[in-house]
Amino acid sequence: MKRKERTRILVNCSNEFLTQWAQYFEQQTQFHVIEEPKNALTMLRMRESAQHSLFYLGEVLVSETRVKCRDTIGIGLIQGNELEKSYALAVIDAACNAALDGVDQLEKALTQEKQKQDAAHARHVAGILKTRVNFETMDV
Repeated sequence: MKRKERTRILVNCSNEFLTQWAQYFEQQTQFHVIEEPKNALTMLRMRESAQHSLFYLGEVLVSETRVKCRDTIGIGLIQGNELEKSYALAVIDAACNAALDGVDQLEKALTQEKQKQDAAHARHVAGILKTRVNFETMDV
């Protein structure tokens, strides 16, 4: 599984799921905290649709953490004030980058979680589409 897809799934997981996997990897080896979980502001970059030029829309509060496992660095960065979640993300990222035992099991669990998230998203979109107005049928 690619890092971008894995991160997208993990960010949308529950805190319990992330904490469980972070503790699982912490039992296997020691993780050194390089940068404690902290809040920061980052600029939100957008692309203007007409001229395709970049501009900064504003600032976003993020939680970030960096950990090290066997010469491999893991980064946890998530929008909002979620320090525990950013730490768990960093531990899981470092574990995957270091190819620790259990990464295959994590990927299987992430595949199941992705199916749950996709189903929930499909239900959400279906609920929105129920309220959609078809303007062609309004013509009399």
